[in-house]
Formats: sequence, structure tokens, C-alpha cells
Amino acid sequence: MSINTSFINQENSIENIKKAIEITSPREIINLLHDEHELNIDNEIINSNKNKAELTLKNFFDKQPLKSLNFIYEGEVSNEINYILAEYKTEKSSYSIIVFIKKKFDELKISRLIINKE
Repeated sequence: MSINTSFINQENSIENIKKAIEITSPREIINLLHDEHELNIDNEIINSNKNKAELTLKNFFDKQPLKSLNFIYEGEVSNEINYILAEYKTEKSSYSIIVFIKKKFDELKISRLIINKE
């Protein structure tokens, strides 16, 4: 019996991405970013600058502490791009999170992370 390790690796990578968001860890999210990434938090766009992206995420998570997180959907745009939809709730606000994920070598990396107030 043959096991598709590519599928297992993809599942682990998606779970790692979800866990990094769940624990609101800018460092973990940055470690999972694709080299050519875009971060869009409330229309502030950061392209391919991991230091600025980490600071922006830290500021967001500090100012908007997580009350609840609901992963709504996971899907595939193509063989090369997956996505995750989530709802991030704070005490006063609700945000939608969209994560686009691309394969880089044998790993899945965040190519685009969008967080917008609903």
C-alpha cells in the first residue's frame, strides 16, 4: 500500500498555517510566508517585506485581541493555489481572513493574507 506523502505534507502545512493564525503569532505567520507575498490588513498593503509584515501583524493582534476564530472553508483555486476563509472576532469587531497558499518546492506557503473588518 502506497501513501501519498505529498498530500500528507500539504495537510500538515495547511494545519500549520491555521495554527499560526489561531495562536495569533506574527513570527509563525512570517515563517510561513512565500518569498513573494502580499499582506493586506484593513487596506494597508505590504509586499515582500517580512519585517514590516511582522510589525503590522503584531500591531493588529495587539490592538485587536482574538476572542474567537472560526475557519469557514478551505478550497483549491488550482493545482497550485489553495485558500482558507476564516472569521476572526474580537470583543467589539469581526474580521474576515482570506489566506491564499502557494506551493514552494514541497511546502505550502502563504502568498497572500487579507484581513478586513466586516
